[in-house]
Amino acid sequence: FQPQWRGAVDETRSKQIDAYYDVHTDEGVVKNAVHLRLLVPVQLDVGAESVLLAILHLSEQQGGAIKLSDSNSDQPFLLKPQGDAKNHTIGWVNTTRYALLKAAGMRDNPEGYQRLERYLQWLSRIWIFQENHVEHWRGNDWFLRYEYQELSDRLLVQFNWRLAGAVFGPYLKALISLDEPRWFRSAPAKTLHRWLSGHV
Repeated sequence: FQPQWRGAVDETRSKQIDAYYDVHTDEGVVKNAVHLRLLVPVQLDVGAESVLLAILHLSEQQGGAIKLSDSNSDQPFLLKPQGDAKNHTIGWVNTTRYALLKAAGMRDNPEGYQRLERYLQWLSRIWIFQENHVEHWRGNDWFLRYEYQELSDRLLVQFNWRLAGAVFGPYLKALISLDEPRWFRSAPAKTLHRWLSGHV
């Protein structure tokens, strides 16, 4: 999520991001044991990050985590995990667009709703792949999927096992305030605030 140049945006372009992480075991460190690959729209900006953080916040407050094998679930499964990701939980929240706008610090006006729809579309185009050579684990899924019911004004958002593990599970997490970034007017200042929140 980066500040973007003003002007026309090519919404069809994507980029691939590959990251490798070491795994510490009893026998020592296994270099580059975890491979994480993301395919992301190039236009993801700080506003899209604010919407993502708001989704995670609302899911922690009024959502939950489910597995594909949960036959008691009364909601449709929007995500399609593959490989070993099928055995992990996904996160969800059933909310309204208004609540999401407010949590993201966006205005409740026609332009705000249009921006929210655009951000949700961009976020739902992210694809994630992960493999762990130590645990012999391999899986992939979409980053996030959503479904909006216009008649009831309900918005169902589901997010993949990596995000669900950070919100509801054992993954490492960073606490990021949703209120403090509203003090800043520029996108770089908001980006720096979130980076410092995650790293200090």
